[in-house]
Amino acid sequence: MKLVFLGALLFLTPAYSYKFLCNGITAEGVTESDQCTESCISASSHWPVNAPVLYNVDISVLPTGISASDWLKVVDSSFSNWANTPGAKLTISNGGYGVRSFGDTPNSHDIFWVTSEDEWMTKVGAAPNGILGVTLPPYACPTSTVNYRQIDDADMILNAVPSAGFIWEAGCPQLSDSCQSAKGTVAHESGHFLGLGHPCAACQELMSAQAEFLIEYPLFDDQQGLAALYPDSSAAGSFGTVCSSAQPCLSNLTCHSQAEAQYCSKACAIPSDCGNNMVCNSGFCEFPAGVALGAAGLGAPCTQNCDKGFICVAVDNSSSYCFAECTISQTCQTSETCHQLKNSKNVLISSYACMVMAAEGEACGGTTVCQTGLTCISSVCKTVSGGTGSGSSSSHCSSAKAPSELWLLLLLMGILVHRPKKKC
Repeated sequence: MKLVFLGALLFLTPAYSYKFLCNGITAEGVTESDQCTESCISASSHWPVNAPVLYNVDISVLPTGISASDWLKVVDSSFSNWANTPGAKLTISNGGYGVRSFGDTPNSHDIFWVTSEDEWMTKVGAAPNGILGVTLPPYACPTSTVNYRQIDDADMILNAVPSAGFIWEAGCPQLSDSCQSAKGTVAHESGHFLGLGHPCAACQELMSAQAEFLIEYPLFDDQQGLAALYPDSSAAGSFGTVCSSAQPCLSNLTCHSQAEAQYCSKACAIPSDCGNNMVCNSGFCEFPAGVALGAAGLGAPCTQNCDKGFICVAVDNSSSYCFAECTISQTCQTSETCHQLKNSKNVLISSYACMVMAAEGEACGGTTVCQTGLTCISSVCKTVSGGTGSGSSSSHCSSAKAPSELWLLLLLMGILVHRPKKKC
């Protein structure tokens, strides 16, 4: 008997541990289960151990805005990120072009786009509205010869049906009605493809059922889940693996704490010191904390993305920094003002940032900006005769993520997408 799991993603809030297909959490908070009698923990759902997993990518049908080369890069990089999980032993590779099967060709594990509503309805059995993608990884209950739930096929489809109204790009700088991330969708669905379920209805992981902001790669709990499915017994104490007093790190590594997790890390100076799956933060390699790589915290230089709760603001013609978002009713720190921002046309917008505002004659520069009517000249706020002197601190802003709104990445039950509006 084969049991079928239909993978889905909604997006989401604090870290939870991993779950498998057979005990994942739905968007409504209900624990999923199957008809197998064996424990989901001890007999979890995964592909045959030590056997390569091949996926097939179709490029014959693509949405507007994504080229064949970009599409292949999205899929290959998503699976590569999973395959490079510390402590996991899994070989995943591109097996070539697929046959666009969805559950009916066991020897071809297909990943493809659907642009026809009739084809979508035939394959999925539900209207395309509100669904970005679906993964179908059927598995069999344990037997006398196989002591785990064995996945023997998996197929993934993404929704490019025109009536669904999605605007797809390979990757997105932030959540937006005008950009649906193929990278984020495939990264989540790849987790289902390999045996992972939703760890909770709302937590800050790639595999969560809901998310408050865009995640395009596996985070710590996501990767620990994959390592549990495909453990590498020779990796104990190595870089990125879980550590404790009973399981120390190798001599050249340190047991590093991040949030509630402990894992083997090392000192770093630049991002490349940490490889592809970790980032250099405060001198140590750490797992990304739920925001796109390159995003930054308060006061950090930025180009577009900042961590959740911060907004990237251009303070002069060449420098931008991350400031705390605020509202008129929200109190900033004593030294800061909740300052309304302007766009590139010097028009006020509905975004505010907590900023240190310097008066005439006071020092300015970096994240300290001049009050309206003054200009920062030679690191001092001055009045410029003959001009308005409007501070350049409010002249630009980037789109900030709206933390109170949810972006749904797919759900077979047809729950509609609620996507965040652009802040500016």
